[in-house]
Amino acid sequence: MADAKTHALIAGVAGVAAYAVYCRRNAQEVRFLDAVASGLVAVAGGLAPDLIEPANNPNHRRLFHSLAAGTALIHGNNQVQANDRVPDSAKLILILLVVGYVSHLLVDALTPKGLPVLC
Repeated sequence: MADAKTHALIAGVAGVAAYAVYCRRNAQEVRFLDAVASGLVAVAGGLAPDLIEPANNPNHRRLFHSLAAGTALIHGNNQVQANDRVPDSAKLILILLVVGYVSHLLVDALTPKGLPVLC
């Protein structure tokens, strides 16, 4: 099972990559400090599942460690991205949080226990 450092590292790298893709899609310059901040926001998202459902026992993976939670987050993110009234900065922050969270689920899915579909 991946520990918090592993989840943080993977989420941070995924967040920086997501920021770079976001900049490219929006024809914006990639800025170093913004890339670092993006990685940190994604780390917060990547640590969230274990903050919500701590790994106190081997069966801690419930709703917030499920495919349903990941699917719901991605769907909610898509709804926000389509909303013209939401500022671009808020959209980017949400993307980074979701990228971090989903990276956590993907790493956990690769373990022998995998992920539950629902809970």
